[in-house]
Amino acid sequence: MKMLQRMGWMPGEGLGKNKEGMIEPLMPEADMDLPGAYYDGRWVSNAGQKNSKPPRKLRAKDLVGKHPVSALIEVCTNRSWPAPVFEVVSEEGPVHKKTIIMKVTVNGKEYLAKEAASKKLARADAAKLCLQFLGLMPKSKQAK
Repeated sequence: MKMLQRMGWMPGEGLGKNKEGMIEPLMPEADMDLPGAYYDGRWVSNAGQKNSKPPRKLRAKDLVGKHPVSALIEVCTNRSWPAPVFEVVSEEGPVHKKTIIMKVTVNGKEYLAKEAASKKLARADAAKLCLQFLGLMPKSKQAK
């Protein structure tokens, strides 16, 4: 109601451009101005309180079907670690057939992936290797 009065509305006037609208404005059921809320005749304080439950720890089944880079970023966020840093270690070969080796640094540890044909694949391999070492993704079987 105070905001309407600041905008030029006077009690008893109709709302709207031509003052043909409702005479009495709708009043909200909750007031969120103070730390906490007044709702339905009760005061619910939430000032200075943290979430009652800690964030749920990610498990391997939560990451099924996700791209490895996306899953690794999600793990780092969930565990309050800094974001993973991807770096190209080597880039060799002719322009049409390069081989790229990339490493990822997660929580101070480096994980070096095998060579790949593109930066995108190398980045995904490095993230997948990191997730495997963290125990969040099953280790891939090597072809003989």
